[in-house]
Formats: sequence, C-alpha cells, structure tokens
Amino acid sequence: MQTSISIVIVNYDTSDLLRNCLNSVFSGQVEIAEVWVVDNGSTDGSLEMIKTEFPSVNVIKNLSNFGYGFANNQAMKIASGKYFILLNSDTIISPGAFQRLALELDEHPDIGMAGPQLTNQDGTIQPSFGKFMNTWITFAYQFFLYKIIPVNFPLGDTIKPAQDSQYRHDHEVDWLSGACLAVRRDAVDKAGMLDEGLFMYGEDMEWCWRIHNAGYRIRFCAEAKITHLSRQSSRKDFSKWITSYTIGNLRFVQHHGTAFSFRSCGLFTFFGSIFRSLLWRIFSVYLRERKVESRQRISGYSNAARIGWIVFIKGKLTFQEKTRINTQH
Repeated sequence: MQTSISIVIVNYDTSDLLRNCLNSVFSGQVEIAEVWVVDNGSTDGSLEMIKTEFPSVNVIKNLSNFGYGFANNQAMKIASGKYFILLNSDTIISPGAFQRLALELDEHPDIGMAGPQLTNQDGTIQPSFGKFMNTWITFAYQFFLYKIIPVNFPLGDTIKPAQDSQYRHDHEVDWLSGACLAVRRDAVDKAGMLDEGLFMYGEDMEWCWRIHNAGYRIRFCAEAKITHLSRQSSRKDFSKWITSYTIGNLRFVQHHGTAFSFRSCGLFTFFGSIFRSLLWRIFSVYLRERKVESRQRISGYSNAARIGWIVFIKGKLTFQEKTRINTQH
C-alpha cells in the first residue's frame, strides 16, 4: 500500500539534533508517514538512539559518509510514498508545515517540488531559495557584493531587508534549499534522482534545474515554516564545506551554463578564494579562540582557489566519484 508521504532524513553524527527532528516529525505533523533515516557512518550513537526511541523508523546504515545525494537516493528508491519530503537532521518542523507542502502538491499537479520558509532558532527568516547560479551571482558572492546589493541566492544566515517581501508570500522560484524539499514522485521519475557526483552542496539547485526541464514548477510556500539550525554538520569541517560548496556551484555552471560563463566563474572563484584565504590568515592572528576554524577555512579557500584556477585554465572540472559502495539495510 502506498503511503501519502515518505520522509527521508540523512544523518551524520548529529544524534541530538536528529532526536529533536524526529520528535517534531512525530508530533502530529502528518496523519500517516513513512520515515526513513539514512545514516552515513555515524559514530555518535545515532543508530542506537533511533532503535531505542523511534523503533518505527526505517533505517539504512551506510558504513561510511557517502554524501547527501547518494544517501537520499537510497531511501527514495525503496520508499513507498506518493510524495517524498527530504529533510535535514538539523530541522524542527512547525505544526502544519508538512500538510501545507503536501496540499500544494495535491492541488497543483504541475508543481513538482515545494519548499517551506526556513527560520533560524531566534525566529528570523533564513535564505532558502534563489535564481540558478550564473556569472553575476558568482561575482557578487566572491567579492562580497551580496552584502551590499542582495542577489537572489541563499547566502548567509539571514535575509537582507530588500529581500523581505519575497519571503512573505507564496511564489515560484528557480530552486529551493535542500534543508527541506517536498517532491512529487512523478517528478522524480521524469527528472531523475539527485546527482550522486556531488558530495554535498549544489545538488538541490541541480535537481531543481532538471525538474524544471521535465515540465514542472517549483513553489516556495511562505506559510509552511521549519526551523533550520544551519550547517550544523558541515561546521565540523569548514575545509570540506568550502571545497564541496565550490565544486557544487561550478559543476552546475559547467553542466548548465556556457563555456564562457564556466571559465569566468572559475576565474572569479580563484581571485575571490585567494582574497578570502588572505583575510582568514589575518583573522587567525587576532581570533585565537577560532584557531581550528581559521586553519580549516584557509585550507578550504586554498582548495577553492586551486579548483577555480583549473576551471579557468582547462575549461573543465573533474570530480572523482566513489565507485564502490557498501551499505547495510
């Protein structure tokens, strides 16, 4: 029997956050829901916690961290729902949020994906949707223009005043943040699943591109609210976060932009990352309490600069994917 909604949560060493997330999921959010947790090799007791406190949850246990896209795809391949709701473990669901997203898909068959308004823990609005990555957005990000002239791209932890009106009403968008995505199964069947070549970051934007091209609309739902404790997992390793974010954005432009825009984005990434690396070298002298973060960021921006330079010079980006995956159900 097909349940209406299959909730998929990817977890990696976020046991306490996952507990809070699951508690909010099971507190009357949906009449009936199938919940899957895909664990990417956690060592913090997450699996034991699920088994003890949430025995009805279906678990897929990976022996290592295989990334966001691969893990979500594992669950979607075997889940039974008419709709999938992909959810980060660092989220708290507000009452009625899932119903609102499901209603949007129920009433509009041409909407392939719907997403909520994300909020920070203090209730402020968090950026959650944007335009597809292009040369201008890359330039604005790399040289901090987005702090002066807001670009339609989810950057930072809070929206700019000029963006406020966009978050007060429902409307169509290019793409939505992967922190919470309600997706129609039919849209996944037509557009394909998440790009497993992206370890983390950029896969939500790339997926939305394909769903658009499959003939579906993508909708932001302001009334559906979900608290997102942004980047709780990635902040454990800023170097990996920066490197993955850079690869994800450049890979999108490589696949869906022009050769000129791809090389231009590579050049902007190179100079912007060099500048950010130098800034953090200076900061590290004064921010001794953030020594580890500084070291990781310098490493990450050095990687990003190298990647950007390769893209500019060679006009291509190679990303080696894992070829052998071992999983346990």
